[in-house]
Amino acid sequence: MALALFELPAPVAETGIHPDATVHPTAQIGENVIVGAGCYVGASVRIGPGAKLYPNVTVLDETVIGAQCVLWPGVIIRERCVLGNGVILQPNVAIGGDGFGYRPSPDRRSLVKIPHIGNVVIEDGVEIGANSTVDRGKFSATVIGAGTKIDNLVQIGHNCRIGRCCVIAACTGVAGSVTMGDGVMCGGCVAIKDHVTIGSGVRIGGGSGITGDIAPGQTVVGYPAEPHQQTLRQWAALKKLPDFMRDLKRAATPG
Repeated sequence: MALALFELPAPVAETGIHPDATVHPTAQIGENVIVGAGCYVGASVRIGPGAKLYPNVTVLDETVIGAQCVLWPGVIIRERCVLGNGVILQPNVAIGGDGFGYRPSPDRRSLVKIPHIGNVVIEDGVEIGANSTVDRGKFSATVIGAGTKIDNLVQIGHNCRIGRCCVIAACTGVAGSVTMGDGVMCGGCVAIKDHVTIGSGVRIGGGSGITGDIAPGQTVVGYPAEPHQQTLRQWAALKKLPDFMRDLKRAATPG
């Protein structure tokens, strides 16, 4: 609260479309929108009132951007994605890239790309940190729930459904088709296997690996992640193992 009193104003950007921006004639631009230099806004894009696109943002065809969104330089949003109101995308965020999906070629000598025909839906009040990525769904949508905050360098795979008001720290990788409930807190460098369900209110310690479903309300740590009390007991036992082996060797030595 104290820091808010000393917060400096955002970089100056004049309302309207910069002469060096490219905006398709069919795009619908709301009132008091800023489209900075070097931006590209594609066909049938809709941008709500008060949104800010700082320089060099790319928004491809049929994307919807809600009111008061802030897209910092280098953001890329691919076709047909939807952003709610008040979404903040930090520099170089990529929304709607193809999911990681391939199949063997008929001759089994190469890989064939699987089309991903879905999109990404980001609900109101979400913030996504710099250089993070959210892949489009294979069939339907990858969804980021309202109020969720995602740190830098986070990967969200195709068809994931992230709940409301989750917190995901930096360098976390979420594989495809993960379902995450509301209020999940995820430490840094967590790896989450595909097709798992993480219940609401779960807390995941940094550096953990999620290999199966987690019931709501649990706190888990470790690789693979287990309930934290169990894992802490295992770690404590491992620290004693060298002394135990030394004593066992002495006891087994004659004389």
